[in-house]
Amino acid sequence: MTHSLTFRYCWVHTSGDHTETIYPDGTSVAAHPEDSDEYREKARRYGYGTDVSALSREHEILHTFLAEKLRDGCSHALWAVAHGQSGYVAPLWEQEMEETLVLAFQIYLNGGSLDESALQAIRTAGLDPAALKDEAELLFWRRR
Repeated sequence: MTHSLTFRYCWVHTSGDHTETIYPDGTSVAAHPEDSDEYREKARRYGYGTDVSALSREHEILHTFLAEKLRDGCSHALWAVAHGQSGYVAPLWEQEMEETLVLAFQIYLNGGSLDESALQAIRTAGLDPAALKDEAELLFWRRR
């Protein structure tokens, strides 16, 4: 089954193990879970058990979701990947900060605690972490 999400700055389509973020200029970023011990360990560490597909899918969607919620912009990291790190892209340190935030939020979505830097970023944006978690769970078709 294919799911399509419309955000302000892009569209995200998911189907099975495939997730693709598409920008209005026609560029895109495709994500697939990796079949590796390292990726399975990541899935376990971030609260997905053995579900590497959910880890990959939710990770890609969270880049866009959190970028729009926290700073009303598109994902710096995904935009840079889609555009080959050339042209108007955020500095690498901003992309790395975004990646760290997304991973921290994934842990939180799966029952862990938010680390201090992620908590501060969410609160600085004037958002409630629990409400943001609830909204993300709806976005991922999770049921409580």
